[in-house]
This record gives sequence, structure tokens and C-alpha cells, in this order.
Amino acid sequence: MTPKDFIEQAKDYADVADASYAMLHYIDNNEEIDPRDDEFRAKIPAFKPPARWIYADGIKLGYEIKEENINKSVLAKQLFNDKKIKLGQPTAYALAIEARFSQDIEIKTPKYDNPSELEPTLIDNRIQNLIYRDKKSDKQKIEVSVNKERAIQDKNTYHLSPRTKYFTSRFEILHHQLNTSMSGYSHTLFKDHLAKDSKDTYLLAFRGTEIRGAELFKDIVLTDGSIAIGVAIPQIISLVKFKKEVLKTIEKDIKDSIYKLNVVGHSLGGHLAQAFCLCHKTEAIHKLYTFNAPGFGGILASLLNIAIRVIRLVGKLIVKCAKKLFNLLGFTRKIIDKCVHTCNPNDTLENYTEYADTLKQEIGEEEIENLAINAKELSKAQTKIEVHHIETIKNPLPKEESFAREWKQTLEPSISVISDLGYKYGLNIIDKLDYKNTQRLHLLYVGELETSYVATSHFLESILQILYFYNYLLQSPSNQAKIQLSQSIEKALDYLNSYSKLLMELIYGNKLITNATTITKTSKNDNYLSVYQQEILHIFVHNPKKMAQRYEYDFNGKSEVIQMEDIKERVIKKELSKNDTMNTFLLLLALEIYTKIVDKNDMKCLLKGA
Repeated sequence: MTPKDFIEQAKDYADVADASYAMLHYIDNNEEIDPRDDEFRAKIPAFKPPARWIYADGIKLGYEIKEENINKSVLAKQLFNDKKIKLGQPTAYALAIEARFSQDIEIKTPKYDNPSELEPTLIDNRIQNLIYRDKKSDKQKIEVSVNKERAIQDKNTYHLSPRTKYFTSRFEILHHQLNTSMSGYSHTLFKDHLAKDSKDTYLLAFRGTEIRGAELFKDIVLTDGSIAIGVAIPQIISLVKFKKEVLKTIEKDIKDSIYKLNVVGHSLGGHLAQAFCLCHKTEAIHKLYTFNAPGFGGILASLLNIAIRVIRLVGKLIVKCAKKLFNLLGFTRKIIDKCVHTCNPNDTLENYTEYADTLKQEIGEEEIENLAINAKELSKAQTKIEVHHIETIKNPLPKEESFAREWKQTLEPSISVISDLGYKYGLNIIDKLDYKNTQRLHLLYVGELETSYVATSHFLESILQILYFYNYLLQSPSNQAKIQLSQSIEKALDYLNSYSKLLMELIYGNKLITNATTITKTSKNDNYLSVYQQEILHIFVHNPKKMAQRYEYDFNGKSEVIQMEDIKERVIKKELSKNDTMNTFLLLLALEIYTKIVDKNDMKCLLKGA
């Protein structure tokens, strides 16, 4: 895989990991509503009636409701007949993805008690925040259109982002598992309709955790700094339980029992993705992508193996000899308690009884043996799966061997506490100690994108901004031709990280800004990438020849004209912010605006030519 292909795929799969956090169950399910509750609350003067989700249409591909969608979906047909939706509106899929992808954006919505006035509403990954409901609680309206023109026509104040439209027109949902009550486990199976290789067609994404601040460490990390296997085990059991459903869905779609599957996950979802590789025959898994994901504990994946065996033993004891199991002073009980304590000091036998009831006989002896074999291979970093672990770093690592390099190699993993936990699938102890870019471990410089690196660098937002930036840079033919960006993935990432660091220093030092823009590291709405984009577009929109041309987005074969006057207005008013970073890079590519990287070697060539 070339560096360009890797960066592009890493960006796409980061989008998939991000989409796994969306409220995708609303595609097929409406909210359960008690009308009497709303009627009662509506009588309270200060009560603001909550918008209700009643638009589940069952459409799993595409961002716009069309006649062919309605004919294929029973849910959509019923909504259309009931006049709750109309042709040209966004699909439930698009609205769920938009709520996630644009969660940090505030949109303007009518006030519930005075619809003629607008008020800001944070989207916050809540699909209901894209709906207006009046004070009387008898009228609702989706306040989102598919594009700017339709928004004006429908008198809406918001429209779908290009990123959402690219994603929903490319990735079809084949199977979605809603959060389980026991563990919070959730997965989504996607089909990539633009996969360059048929082996990359099916992607299984595991949802992780996006708890902010101290709660993250409380929920995932034990005091001894190892992965909280007590959090992971219930989810891994759910993974095993629903694994067969996922595989049957793939076989049904391709009408064959032979297939390849790529596995993706962020944070705890990345941990589950690695567990899936352990629990499944590796011949069927093509690639593993994780983003800031913890590995397995100090005794490697054997903890998982032990845990599953203990759970199965508990299940058998419940059936055959319950007295021995619940005799607190008995030998059997003491042995089981010790095993449970080994898996997680904070867990209890009662929990394992529940796990056993859930698991039942989902894992056969053959699968247990496969798990043990895979665990041994993991400790030696032996696997046939193409592995890509992507982690964030605060500073690029120096290329030359030096004390400074060794110091940063020691420091960087300790800053990213979550991703440094345990041993990752496909990596060994040497990879952990000699911390650097390799064919399997990929480090992204995300320092200075946000005011607090520790508080924000773990989450997907920073990862996505940098991957979209690197992907944008590598679309330029002149950049692709650079030796540093064409030899290997690790050298390309080292080069791009250093370039990004230099760009950051120049912009925050106000040495590259010509648009009378001031930016600091503590800016709330901007970072160096958003200012970089603003500068490029400022030059573009003031070029009459360029502005007179017609430009279009291509959403998997569906063309959509770019409203250049709207872009110009936003640029002049400096309305682009860091929340628009990914969409703005998509805009720059659609406008065919590229940035050429000029380094010391280029300067030497220019001087020689002069």
C-alpha cells in the first residue's frame, strides 16, 4: 500500500469509526412516546416540549429520500403515505450521521414559543436537535435540508454537510446492533460501495467510549494502569454473541461463505476490534484499523482466554452443581473466586453468573482453542492480518538517533494514557519500547489543534482533522512525487508530522497570514488548520476568473453544484471555524485547489535553477 493510499483509507476508516457513535438505531426505530405525558407537560408555562423522533424510514444508503427509496422500504412508504416525509428530504440515515459529524456545531432553530425568532441549538449528536416542535406540541418539522438551495426553498436554516453526503452515499448499513443493556456494546456492519479492492468491501465498526475528562479514566482504566478487563469482558461476550449474526449478514449479501472483512474501532471500540481478531479465524479478516485504542493487559490476551473459560465453567456449575458454586467456604468457590479476581480485582462471581447466562454455549471448544492459539501469536506479533494502529502524539519524533529522540519516545506514549495500555494486536514489546512510525504503528501529530492536548487528543475529532489534512496534501501530484512521501508509510508520516508542526509554528507566529487574521493557541473557534484554509480560500474567492467557473461535488455519481457566492460570503465574514475543517478540505478538493509543499530540497533546486 502506498503512503497516499494508506492515508486515504485511514481517513475513510476514521469516518467509519466516527459514524459508529451515531444514533443509527433511529433508521429503523422511532421513539416510544406516551402522548399523555406530553399533554400534561404542555400545560406547564415554562415547559419546552421535546422534539420526538418519528421519522424512521429504513433507508440504509443515500442521503436524500427518492421515489426508489420509498418503493424499497416499507417504513418509508408508510411515512410518505402519512405525509410525515416528502421527496427530497434527508433520510434518517443522513440525519443520524449529520448529528454525529456536526455535533459541535450550533444551528439556528425557531423558538418553541415564538417561531418567528431563532435561537442557537447545539447539535450534540442528538438527532432530535435537528427537529423543531412548537409550544402546543402538535406540530413538528425537520429543520434540515439536503443542500443550500433546498434550505432556502423549505425555509430551513441548516443543510447537510458534504462530509455526511459523501459518507451516506458510499457506505451502506447492512447490520446495526443497538447498545446492549448489559454492556453498552454496539457494532455496525458497513458495505463500502467505492472500495478499490473487493477485499475492502465489508467493514465491521465497534463503538467505543467518548466519555470526557476524568470519567474516561474512571471507566476504562484501573489504578494499576492496565486495561479494565471488567469493562471489556461484558462487551466481548456481547461481541461473541452477535458475531454469528454479522457473519450471516455478510454471507447473505455476497451469497457466499468465503469473504474478507475489515475491522475498525476507536478507543474501547479498537480494543473490541482486536478481541474480534482473537475470537475469529484470521483467514476471514483482511485488515484491522484501531484509533487510540488500548491493547490487552500485562499477561496479554491470556486474560481474555482465562475469563471466557471461567465464565463457561460458571455456566456449567450452575447447571450441574450449584451448591458447590454458592458454598462460600467450599474449595470450588474459592478457586472460582481466585480466577475471577485474576481477570479483574473489581469484579464478582455474581457478575460472572450473569455473563455465563448471556454467553451460554455461544463459544465452542474449537473457538476456545483458536483463541488460545491467536493469543500466543499475539505475544509474538505474528498475524496474517494487515494491522494498522493509529495513535496521536503531542510532538513529532526527531528522525535522527539522539538523546532527544529517546526522551520523546519515552514521553509521548505516557501522555496518551489510553492508547498506551497493554499490548496491541500485531505489535510486540520492541514496538512498545522503540516508539516510532512503523508499517503497523502510525503516529499522528495533533498537538496545538486544541487548547488542551491531554483533554482532547484521545478523541476522533483531532485524528480526523489531521488525516483529512494529510489526505488533502497527498492529492497534489507534485507532493505525491516527493521521495519522502512516496517511499514508505512510516517515512511519509514522519515528514508530514514535521511539516504540520512547522506550519503550526508559522501560523501561530503570524508569519504566513495575509488576511489580517490574528490567531493564538487559545482561540476558541479556530486552530492553525482553519486559518490555513481561510487564507487559501481568501485568495481564491478574490480571483474573478476562478469564481466564474462552475464547480461540483461528486457524491458517488450524484453531482451537486457548489454555491460559490455562499462560499465567498462565508470567507469574507470569516465564518469558517475549526468545526468546519473536514468539510472545508472536501471543498478545496472539489475546487481543485492544492497546496504544494516546498522544503529545503526544493529551495536548493530553485536556487540552482536561478
